[in-house]
Amino acid sequence: MSKLQLDTFTSYQFLSALNYNECADKAAYLVHQTNVEKNNYISNLWVYNKATGKSEQITETGDVKSYIWYDDNTVLYPLAKKECKSKEEYEEDSTTFALLNIGNKKSSKLFTVPLKASLVGRINDDTIVLTATKHVLRSAMLEGKQGQERKELLHQFKEEDESCTIFDEYPFWSNGTGVINKIRNGIYLYSVKNETLTQITAPYFAANQVKICKEKQQILFTGLEFDTIRSQKSGMYLYDLDSCETSCLVEPELFRIGEMGFFKDTVVFVGTENKDYSITECPKLYQVNLQTHTRTVLCGDELSVGNSVGSDCRYGSGSVFRIHGGKMYFISNIYDASHIQCCGTDGKISTILAKDGSVDMLDVCDDEIIYVAMHDMRLEELYVLPLEGGEEKRVSSHNDAFYQEFPPVMPERVYFTNSDGIEIHGWVLKPVGYDSSKTYPAILDIHGGPKTTYGEVFYHEMQYWANHGYFVFFCNPRGSDGRGNEFSYIAGRFGTIDYQDLMEFTDEVLKKYPQIDEKHVGVTGGSYGGFMTNWIIGHTNRFCAAAPQRSISNFVSMEGTTDIGKVFVSGQMLATTQTDVAKVWAQSPLKFAHNAKTPTLFIHSDEDYRCWMVEALQMYSMLVDNGVEARLCLFKGDNHELSRSGKPKNRIRRLQEITNWMDRHCKA
Repeated sequence: MSKLQLDTFTSYQFLSALNYNECADKAAYLVHQTNVEKNNYISNLWVYNKATGKSEQITETGDVKSYIWYDDNTVLYPLAKKECKSKEEYEEDSTTFALLNIGNKKSSKLFTVPLKASLVGRINDDTIVLTATKHVLRSAMLEGKQGQERKELLHQFKEEDESCTIFDEYPFWSNGTGVINKIRNGIYLYSVKNETLTQITAPYFAANQVKICKEKQQILFTGLEFDTIRSQKSGMYLYDLDSCETSCLVEPELFRIGEMGFFKDTVVFVGTENKDYSITECPKLYQVNLQTHTRTVLCGDELSVGNSVGSDCRYGSGSVFRIHGGKMYFISNIYDASHIQCCGTDGKISTILAKDGSVDMLDVCDDEIIYVAMHDMRLEELYVLPLEGGEEKRVSSHNDAFYQEFPPVMPERVYFTNSDGIEIHGWVLKPVGYDSSKTYPAILDIHGGPKTTYGEVFYHEMQYWANHGYFVFFCNPRGSDGRGNEFSYIAGRFGTIDYQDLMEFTDEVLKKYPQIDEKHVGVTGGSYGGFMTNWIIGHTNRFCAAAPQRSISNFVSMEGTTDIGKVFVSGQMLATTQTDVAKVWAQSPLKFAHNAKTPTLFIHSDEDYRCWMVEALQMYSMLVDNGVEARLCLFKGDNHELSRSGKPKNRIRRLQEITNWMDRHCKA
């Protein structure tokens, strides 16, 4: 057996976009893998045949990034756009869609729209529902313009973009997207027969989720119309294709709406008003009558819909909420794992699958659930589970070869009761080749969020460090997801009870594993984990090295510079720079940076608009000015997702930088 290498993740296969066709005899999904040479990811379509229980690769081009089922044997997908040959030419947005026959694997172009568009679904034989982004002011200026007049306008836009960027909205940029000022995501209907495109949302309306009901010829969507400030809350609307009218089901500014869908003669949605537990409040399940628009609580339990179990071995996403046969099926975080649960018309929740690890996406048909999961410390694979009872069955082997060559280091549970009487869940990975008579260095890894979780899933960086001679330990302190409102609510207390839990967990691990050399323990984490790493070095010198990643150092500066700054600071600090700047500053690691003595490596990306690069620059500058050994690696062309879906070469360099830093200080 071989030892896991730093770049072994380039051989992993990641699954996404899992969907049954309408008759549910096949399920399509995408398989992704890194391409180091081109520094990107290749993506191909696969189809699982329910009758045979086997999957087949359908495409080999490596550029199928999304799709919808067009009929039971055909998928519709966007063709990859070719690069503009002339740098002088301002290339207009357009998207060409092609039909792919699953049987003969041949494709043919169907239509092109003059927008950067994404597929929602085919609502009838003629109509395809799309979403598309556009610059509302420029689109209005271009309307009706043709020929030379249009070219001159496009050239003018190009010159403007090269000279300056205009901000007159908030938020003005978004992580992973870039500048979003005056950009709106609209909903469109495309007629295949007439080759016409019709927008059904107002120009300044920003759509979020979109669901269709073929039987009733209706489109359900969420979003809001705004001209200056985009709210985190949205409304819910229903568009009727027969009448061409839109009605408001849920007024905007009331809820943060999550998953939703048509449920019998009503619609349901997962939403929270953020009243009692600020922005971390667990949502409830609501039901809206389509005739009266009256809203009732279908299930008032503290839900956690979705998968918040972290891993750096995913790429892409899929549905976490499906409605089928009069029931809602959804992924739910329970403690340290994501399970499958369902809810009927009575509002009662029942658990369909409870297993350690994570369920990443699902779909449902009459007799089974199909899902992508990370179970038994494996990388993502495809599973099926009978609805009438039975055991889950793994029906894919995308990562079998890797699993056999590199058996994972199995996590050992370290559950303990903290000084406040609360049980904290954590784990330890022993170093490969562990010898109880020897001593080893160790790394404490802290998750982001804070309302996410660690669980018993494969994490490349942790597995690599264990293969590289380290103990690796990690836990879910207060603030983490999966245990209800009281446990996850740490607003106004950042750096207090969460810091306490992490330090007591470290004490517990050192006591349980005396083979760890307590003078050679490093600490790292990303996002909130980066915040906590910055906080730790300002409050203790017990760690010999630190590596904050995509971190927060100053909530005062974060409030006005990031895509979620205003919401995050007011919701998590319970104050703003206008209401109580002292409280915001008191929870900022930069305030305590003068205490830091720990050699620190900062990892950040220049397009990280979730935690902008000023956060790393400030902390780094303070440490250097105070004579602390520090290093800052600012990765180009990547964002907040660097460690999970960043450019392959940057991901390799990032892990190499952290490992080298830990080796230098923890293995001395």
